[in-house]
Amino acid sequence: MLVKLTLENFLAHGRTVVELGPGLTVLVGPNNSGKSAVVEGLRCLATNPAPRHFIRHGAKLARVEAEFSDGTRVAWLRKEKSAGYELLRPGADKPEEFWKLQGKVPQEIQDILRLNLVQLEAVNRSLDVHLGNQKEPIFLLNEPPSAMAAFFASSSESAHLLGMQKTLQTKVREGKADERKVRGRLTELERVLRTLTPLPDLRLRLDAARERHEDIRKAESRLPELARMAEGLRRLELSQSILRRRVEIKSRLTQAPQLWPAARLAEALTLRTRLAAGKLLAERRRQALTPLVEPPLLFPADRLAKHLETRALRQGVLAKVSRRRQALEPLRDPPQLFDALRLARWIADRRKLETRMTGLEVRAGRAANLRPPPEPVRTQGLSEAARTLRELKRQAEALQARLGQSDEALANCEARIAARLAQIGSCPLCGGSMDAEAFLRRHGCAHAEGAMCGGSHG
Repeated sequence: MLVKLTLENFLAHGRTVVELGPGLTVLVGPNNSGKSAVVEGLRCLATNPAPRHFIRHGAKLARVEAEFSDGTRVAWLRKEKSAGYELLRPGADKPEEFWKLQGKVPQEIQDILRLNLVQLEAVNRSLDVHLGNQKEPIFLLNEPPSAMAAFFASSSESAHLLGMQKTLQTKVREGKADERKVRGRLTELERVLRTLTPLPDLRLRLDAARERHEDIRKAESRLPELARMAEGLRRLELSQSILRRRVEIKSRLTQAPQLWPAARLAEALTLRTRLAAGKLLAERRRQALTPLVEPPLLFPADRLAKHLETRALRQGVLAKVSRRRQALEPLRDPPQLFDALRLARWIADRRKLETRMTGLEVRAGRAANLRPPPEPVRTQGLSEAARTLRELKRQAEALQARLGQSDEALANCEARIAARLAQIGSCPLCGGSMDAEAFLRRHGCAHAEGAMCGGSHG
């Protein structure tokens, strides 16, 4: 018989112990005081439900423990991610533990609690005849007539016979369905066999198709060579067309106009751009440094720091001596001793401490007249200027890298132009010699000013 129920960190109960006497036990109290939680605790102990909301807010483990008259204890434990049981039998030192239950109740726990659900085979459902719900009528009054009849018939052999009959009918239906499936599969296999009848003729046709495929593969192996020949022919035709167009264009050309030198103008534009960038940078620096004030004149603080450190040490020694003095003042005079060496040492130590205390007080008076250290000046503008300088330095490095790439590209271009001029040999318009260095310095053909060409172009 159940004699005690303990709830720990379960719903609204921090720790509640309910003593169950013989006969009927009635729990009374106001609403929301946890009466229904006691019944829910018994239900959790008997059914091992899945939800986690039974754990009290702020706790990590909910525990419901039932103690029986023979000394057996059964506990249901609910963690955040799992639930389990503990079974402590009479005379045992350690409880048996049951975990990883997948929502089931161990058979050992069911045998001790004897709060199992009643299975109704006729309606394929179960009823809880031990525990009722808070807002539902008592047992069977809220069930349909079929459930009531199935429950009262479950105590006789008729319910078992009806269940066996229903099981037999289910198996007969399943057997007939399997027979229909087998017959349909047999018909499908016969149709497939009829479909495979022309296989010999297909084999002969497949051999002939393989021979033709081999001939096509050999012909395809020659396709790349034919494609290269066709590509070469196309390129020759394209080159011929380009040369014809060049001949037609050159036949319609007139004498080129005299060009003005643009090198000095480009240098002037480059210089103007650099001056504008320098002016903008100087203006930004001026704006960043204008709100700053001159830093104050600082005094050397090394000696002051040493004095303060020495003062702190001596104040600690003085405090210790003062505590000793206060502790020794209420004492009575010591008895007359023959050996006074210790008293002499104490007196000497006291004199030394008094001398040291006097020196500390003098130094403390001197330190009190010192001015406080100056307040640090805000350096927000200086920090922004330093950040701007770092950004400009990064941009300069990026521009320097781009300049190196441009120099490398320019060198490659000069090499190609020199090679091309060496290949051409002379000017196609006047027939004079062409100098690569002069050509690059003038930003165009040397004969643009009539200075590097042998002939004249007006």
